[in-house]
Amino acid sequence: PLYNVMASDKKSHYVTLADFVTNQEGTGIVHIAPAFGEDDFNLGKQLDLPIYRTVDEEGRIAKEVSQWMGIFVKEADNQIMEELTQRSLLYRHEKIKHTYPFCWRCDSPLLSYSLKTWFIKVSEVRERLVETNMQINWVPEHVKEGRFGNWLENARDWNVSRNRYWGTPLPIWECHDCGHQLCVGSLEELKQYAAESQKNDIEDLDLHRPFIDDIKLLCPNCGKPAVRVEEVLDCWFESGSMPYAQEHYPFENKYEFENSFPADFIAEGMDQTRGWFYTLHVIANILFDKPAFSNVIVNGIGLDEKGVKLSKRLRNYTEPEVLMDKAGADAMRYFFFAGTPMGEDWRFSEKLVIEKMRKVLMTWWNSYVFFTTYASIDDWDPQKAPEVKAPEQNVLDKWIMSRLQSLINQMTESFERYDLTKAARPIEGFINEMSTWYIRRSRRRFWKTENDDDKNSAYSTLYTVLITLTKLTAPIMPFISEEIYQDLVVSFDPSAPESVHLCLYPEVDTSLIDQQLESNMDKVQQIVEMARALRSKVGIKIRQPLKELRIWAEDLNLEQELEEIIIEEINVKKMVVAEQIPDYYLSQETDDLKVTLDPTLTEELKREGMIRDLVREIQSARKKAGLQIEDHINLDLLFESAELTSAIQEWREYLLSETLCQDLKVQDDHVSGSFQTDFEVQRVQVKLGISKAS
Repeated sequence: PLYNVMASDKKSHYVTLADFVTNQEGTGIVHIAPAFGEDDFNLGKQLDLPIYRTVDEEGRIAKEVSQWMGIFVKEADNQIMEELTQRSLLYRHEKIKHTYPFCWRCDSPLLSYSLKTWFIKVSEVRERLVETNMQINWVPEHVKEGRFGNWLENARDWNVSRNRYWGTPLPIWECHDCGHQLCVGSLEELKQYAAESQKNDIEDLDLHRPFIDDIKLLCPNCGKPAVRVEEVLDCWFESGSMPYAQEHYPFENKYEFENSFPADFIAEGMDQTRGWFYTLHVIANILFDKPAFSNVIVNGIGLDEKGVKLSKRLRNYTEPEVLMDKAGADAMRYFFFAGTPMGEDWRFSEKLVIEKMRKVLMTWWNSYVFFTTYASIDDWDPQKAPEVKAPEQNVLDKWIMSRLQSLINQMTESFERYDLTKAARPIEGFINEMSTWYIRRSRRRFWKTENDDDKNSAYSTLYTVLITLTKLTAPIMPFISEEIYQDLVVSFDPSAPESVHLCLYPEVDTSLIDQQLESNMDKVQQIVEMARALRSKVGIKIRQPLKELRIWAEDLNLEQELEEIIIEEINVKKMVVAEQIPDYYLSQETDDLKVTLDPTLTEELKREGMIRDLVREIQSARKKAGLQIEDHINLDLLFESAELTSAIQEWREYLLSETLCQDLKVQDDHVSGSFQTDFEVQRVQVKLGISKAS
């Protein structure tokens, strides 16, 4: 040996073979230190090598090595190499890149250290652990027989003690006279075996070190004093004992525990397959021969935008308080629910959370504001509104109610399977359809002045959708749900539950689900999207009317109301279902659908396009003038264009109706009005004067 600091009669310095050494890393030859590594220890045990502990438990050179005693082992490396060089015993030294364990918190190099320790013999119940795992519903399901199942199949005996000062003391006392060991299971048992002089001290005893170490027991085998072993419990043992410890079972709350065990569900990160999930499962099986939980939701690990694990040390994330000030807690919650499938690692960034805030929460909030704005104008009260009969409903009302019930069904089924991602994701699509399709398509129903059945149906339908949505999303986005619920429900109905979180979760009404209508509306939206793409391709804006839309699809059978929606959305005079398409038509097709447009613009179509452009500019001017939605106006226009003059004459009533204009004047030299502006309509310069009508 290079250093003869610890004597041993065992043969210890020779070359042998080991299957864990390869020539793929380093030189293919390594030294073995049985006291400092699992492979080293196992080989040393196999060959009956001596165990030299030249490093103490603080990682410093032991006192037996006087030359470097007390130096941290990694700091001693260079000194030892220098000394070997001086003795001409070092052939060569160089740095080799290889894997090495470091502390995940402080990045300090770690040392393996062989110690005597306490184990739970998990290997004896391994097969039963695998069997009872089959009774658990895992989300995602692959974890059951994958990561967790594989871990159970290879479960080793559990090193359950730690050589630390802080922690739950291992309740084992050992007699130094006869060697008998006693495991104490309760305070009563501790009193039973305690020396007579200490029995009264136990009632109010702090069961942690150093106080518990002062308690000496009388050995039941020989009657001599027994002292507590020094080790404390692995903190994961305490985590795994949580179901019993929280109820102080079996000493108290027997009924409460037995009626709540196994737990309905638990949730934690994927890393807990070897942590909390595992220790819960092991202890429950040893004690009760069954799992500790029936359902488990597993989430992945949080990463930053670059794929690096989120870390308090690296601070590679926006502080939650800062992000909540920017986007709100609901946006963060929805991102976590819907962002990534359960069990997969998720990339977190401020940008993604703000995106959810804009796409989901702001869209929902704007839909709610739209409703309250017009309901306030019309003094619409849900408590006084006449009942809407389903057969008389507008097709859009029937469709959004069907979509709502389908959403309830989908979310409920997913929640019942504990699949939170699949429960949350459809919310975004539904809110988008409610806003950009249902509300946008229904605006004229809210705008019109007469309070007829159709208008009431629109109010009642949107009201029902909004309040049902608050109940559906309350577990996911609790704050916006509560805010909308308070305004739309509690303010109208004092007898309603005082919070959305006290309401029953919505139950699906299958009688309102019309799958054919939903499918047809999907087809309508697809046709509209394809036709708009055709317009965009040739630069014909949507406000410019076109003559004809032709579509072709196998088994296409749309209701008249749906055809009218397509005609309005695409802004064409008529829609034809026909397989034959003129060559000059614009065309786009998929595997099962062909959409074509006639791009020919007649003079009549051009004039109508001018009026639609003019209406848009007037609406913009209304907004800039600070007018309210319900305000009527007087309008002065000044321009030089015979074509625009003809267009206004032809479409005068449409223009007045769309802009809530009571008095329209085309002037020769100047315009009047409290707000004036200039704009261009199809290359015609227009000056506008606008004022609120009295």
